[in-house]
Amino acid sequence: MKMIKKIDQYIAGMSKRRFFITAFFLLLLFWLPAWLALYPGTFGYDAPDQFWQYCGGKHWSSHHPVLHTFVMGYIIDETFIITQDNNDGLAIYSALQGLLSAWALAKSFSFLHRTKKIPNVLLLVLFLWTACNPNIQVLTFAATKDVVFGAFFVCFMVRFLDALADRMEETQKGRGRSVFSAVLLFLDGYLACMMRNQGIYIMLAALILLLLSDRKHLHQKEIRQALIIMGLVCLSVFGTGKFVANVLQIPGGNPREMLSVPMNQLAYTAKLDLEGTEDTMSEEELQQLETFLSEDAIRSYEADTADPVKSRFDTEAFLADAAANVRLYLQVGLHHPAHYLKALGGLIVPYWRMSLNRYRFLSMTFSFSDQYYFFRIQRRSKLIPYYNYLFKTVVEQEGIIYRLIAGIFSASWTTWILCFLTVFGLVRKKRDVLLTILLPGLYFGTCLLGPMALLRYLYPMLLAAPLLAGSLFRDR
Repeated sequence: MKMIKKIDQYIAGMSKRRFFITAFFLLLLFWLPAWLALYPGTFGYDAPDQFWQYCGGKHWSSHHPVLHTFVMGYIIDETFIITQDNNDGLAIYSALQGLLSAWALAKSFSFLHRTKKIPNVLLLVLFLWTACNPNIQVLTFAATKDVVFGAFFVCFMVRFLDALADRMEETQKGRGRSVFSAVLLFLDGYLACMMRNQGIYIMLAALILLLLSDRKHLHQKEIRQALIIMGLVCLSVFGTGKFVANVLQIPGGNPREMLSVPMNQLAYTAKLDLEGTEDTMSEEELQQLETFLSEDAIRSYEADTADPVKSRFDTEAFLADAAANVRLYLQVGLHHPAHYLKALGGLIVPYWRMSLNRYRFLSMTFSFSDQYYFFRIQRRSKLIPYYNYLFKTVVEQEGIIYRLIAGIFSASWTTWILCFLTVFGLVRKKRDVLLTILLPGLYFGTCLLGPMALLRYLYPMLLAAPLLAGSLFRDR
């Protein structure tokens, strides 16, 4: 008890600046072994395809966030000019991701410390959970847009909650500081949206929900300012999108990306019919379905990923008679809701139990290595024993010790916490809790519409974990 009391007093006595700096550098210290072990970083997921796009090997597309493609490509390419080795550029880029993520987490902990949102001993426990979390360490140094998006997303969350929690008069804190905070809030929101395509939809949905559900607080200056900035973010991102499409002539992505769940539901229901397992669709319905989803696409159905079906989906044929095809989807769903629910469950259940996900290996895999071998980017681990520990904990999860560590640090905890806070906030009418989960909840909602439950999709949730946990505690 004396030790706990001393820890509580020590943390309580730290100034805001000192606490932030301490948290920031401690996070970097905890993550340094991971950076060395994963050196030069994991060139996986969509990163090789994006870099090839940057190098001119294929046409640019806003399917991947253009700003992220440019920044990552520029750092790797410019470093190559100096060192003649793409691995050096990737090492610098992954290190910058580590700095940005550590900054975002340090801002979160600093906010909780300043507003007294959580007991200091629990704050320390939560800090150690994030600092030692192998999932966070592995993903932080993976060249994927989710990392940069997650960092800016959490920074925006902190500034958003900070603006709503700040009740000081403008004369006390100064007009200059107020304007500066507003500018930073805008930049964090804008950059978050530019690093992930669904960011604009999250921001727009949050703005609408706040306008509709929080009307009695609109008279507060902090609320109005935050809503105005969110509106400006939406307008700026929309304008940037128009500039990218019309001036830079960079085409958008395929709309089928937003239809992953519906197409997998249709494919599963139709596959049962084609295999003779169950009479689920009429001949006319099957014929209409096969105008945009071939029999080969239907038979390629897999329960935990929509990618095989999506890759064979004929977007143009679907859009040619969109109204009739949407009616087909609804009609089949009304007759077979259980099949739709099962197909949806196959895609999203791993979010609640990531140990079930068979794609965890992607978080440490150099994807498309057979296509982009000429980049000469490869793993050059400087700390092989720690790399093996990360691999056994995040990917393999075999043996009692590694399964125990994986369970303690599971990314799925964030999903369960979010669900609990949603119910808790609605039942107890906790406005602070609902405001905290608003943005993470909307983000997670977009994940449920994706083609599969990937570990990287939970990275923003992992960074937001301190804020989510802190919402359970009132100001002391």
